[in-house]
Amino acid sequence: MKLLMDNLTQPSVELITWSQVRDAVATVVPELAGLIDTISPNHDYPLVRARYRYGDKIECNGKFYITLDNESMPIGDERVPLPIRKAIGYSSTVPLGLLLRRTIESYVDLGDRTLLHHLLKPGELFSLFDLFRSGAGCSSGRYWRMNSGSQAIFMLPKISDMSFHKRLRRDYGLLSGVPESLFEQGVLFAELANSPCFEDDWYSEVLYFSEPWVKALQSNQWPALAFYMLKFAWKRSQFWRELPIYESFISKALIRYHQKLNPYMVDTAKHVMAISTGSSTGHQVAVDENVAPIRGIQQAYIESYSLKIYAPIIMQPAYLNDGPGSCVYYSLQYPMLTETTQIMRKVATKLEDLRELRQLFNLFVAEIKNFNHMVNATPLERFINQVAFEFYHSDRDRFGEIGSCTQLPEQDSLLAQELARFPGRKLSERAQFLRGCVRISSQEHYEQNC
Repeated sequence: MKLLMDNLTQPSVELITWSQVRDAVATVVPELAGLIDTISPNHDYPLVRARYRYGDKIECNGKFYITLDNESMPIGDERVPLPIRKAIGYSSTVPLGLLLRRTIESYVDLGDRTLLHHLLKPGELFSLFDLFRSGAGCSSGRYWRMNSGSQAIFMLPKISDMSFHKRLRRDYGLLSGVPESLFEQGVLFAELANSPCFEDDWYSEVLYFSEPWVKALQSNQWPALAFYMLKFAWKRSQFWRELPIYESFISKALIRYHQKLNPYMVDTAKHVMAISTGSSTGHQVAVDENVAPIRGIQQAYIESYSLKIYAPIIMQPAYLNDGPGSCVYYSLQYPMLTETTQIMRKVATKLEDLRELRQLFNLFVAEIKNFNHMVNATPLERFINQVAFEFYHSDRDRFGEIGSCTQLPEQDSLLAQELARFPGRKLSERAQFLRGCVRISSQEHYEQNC
């Protein structure tokens, strides 16, 4: 039962059976497909395949959304066909789902920054926790958001010139004003990507499990499949379950250190530690289309906005473990802290903050190594044994502790690869994001580029 869209390269919603989607699931997660094959669910267990444009809402203000006829709408909207509402309208918010194509993100939106950012990739399940509590779906409340693709992206060179932005608005029929911060660029890019004048056809694809699936899983009718999903949720939450132990190590390190420290930088160090374990996202140079229609956005800023001199390098959220020898960045200019007191001891330059951050990492690593036997085979082992931290700023550091941004193209293969796509253009070395950032690298990547 296909609804509203004849062209499957466009967002659509379909009520389907397992046999119709089995091959697509097997492509991204063969183990799960094999488990479901043994169950052989019939027509009494329908599924819904949904497609979303870049930036489309999936969850917002406690409501679950789908995209129909190029319009995002809550699942309870009367325009949503009744069979679809019956199949996946059982949850208070987002029903149990599996990502099949591209990416989706979930996060807490605080306006000026985002918290607990999580980027889902093909083969990942979501809305699992309620499945093993009570009820169905994701009881995340009104503070969570979920989007198609990621809006936590931004361009390194400055794109806030009013006259150039007017050209972009005119050419693509945009309403968004000039982005005043890096956080505002993602919203602008989403509007750009959904303009009728934008040529790239980007969409994510999600498979939703209907209510009969959830009831069968909760009643232990399919124990092997339920156990697979439980293991998935358990593995994803490992760092956060063990966080109180890690906090105790950090507290010991701070007690041993007799100088006063900036509480905000302590919180920053803890967050970067989470990034180093692969539990939180950092940022990485975008070289593909997985999180957004990157190439189309870059083309619009070269041809319509008339970006001069600099390469339109776009940064996207990524986990450190996304590929061998990978590296990601965290910038003091783009805070995504899970928690913070926001208490500043003094007004400090970003160079001074980076030096303090470097000192904190040395403290944490030294203290945790005293308990090496306790962190074996945990995410924290990666922090102390498998990850390197380097600090960068566009200004020269007279103490020689902070590297120069001019070194980055030689040390980051993804950045060098992307710069090579734009001959005659250069890296915006004084980009806001780079003026106080940490590069977190696997030791393999670090050794290859030293």
